[in-house]
Amino acid sequence: MKKILFTCLLRNNELYIPYMHDMLEDIKNKNNNYNIDYLFYTDNNTDNTVDLLNKYNYNYIEDDFQEKDIDRIKKLSILRQKLLVETIKNNPDYIIMFDTDVFFNGSMIKKALKKINAENIQFSALNTIVYPYPIFYDYAAYSCKFYDVSILFFKSLFSDSIKVKKFFNGVFIIKNKEGLLKNINYITNEPFSCEHDIFNKKLEKHNYDITVLNDITPLYSEKKHFFESKKVDNGTKYFSSYKLVSSNKTDLRYRKITIFIIFVLLILFSYLIFKIILKYL
Repeated sequence: MKKILFTCLLRNNELYIPYMHDMLEDIKNKNNNYNIDYLFYTDNNTDNTVDLLNKYNYNYIEDDFQEKDIDRIKKLSILRQKLLVETIKNNPDYIIMFDTDVFFNGSMIKKALKKINAENIQFSALNTIVYPYPIFYDYAAYSCKFYDVSILFFKSLFSDSIKVKKFFNGVFIIKNKEGLLKNINYITNEPFSCEHDIFNKKLEKHNYDITVLNDITPLYSEKKHFFESKKVDNGTKYFSSYKLVSSNKTDLRYRKITIFIIFVLLILFSYLIFKIILKYL
């Protein structure tokens, strides 16, 4: 039976972990043809994160990371590398790395694995969105340029999958094989804007693409209430996010509505340009 290893960095996530546990149980129930295991990395918690990891009997690495003179992105690259090293030791057939505050369900993972195996996709990412808007939650791993992200967004509306050189976006899946990650890691002495940028450059160096599965859309909860009151607490956001993914839908986008709105806006914009041109003729 093929083995899937779910990995994640956790810190002060006592509100998220119970929902995470329910989601992982749903994944296990809907993908019972796989041997599913978990490995988490945590450090310097000031809440009940470790107690909950023990409660649910998860495998985890607890650290006491004390380097205070480095920025957040550099720290994340170090922590992700530590977790990656331990992940490789487990020698799983599939590695699924996910961010905290991301919500998904068993149907999404089942659909992703089916496509990955059918098309023999080595590296893939799911299209985690800022619900209800079909936009990437983590565009920095792809590009910090508005034009680049906009073009990718438009492509994602009209294609179920896209091959890119850089991506992460909350849920990243590796179809593993022996030696695959030997020279692909988070280690670098070069400047970088996002810790995933290091990993992505190593993939590109070894001629690997990342396939973005656009029609599988986990939900990023931190921005779930982006246009609502900033006073909404994490507990409320998590509950509403979990309720949405519990519908077992794999695509939570209002894709057709978005395409229609864009089409109408383009017509209006074209009309305004036409009127301006006529005015000066």
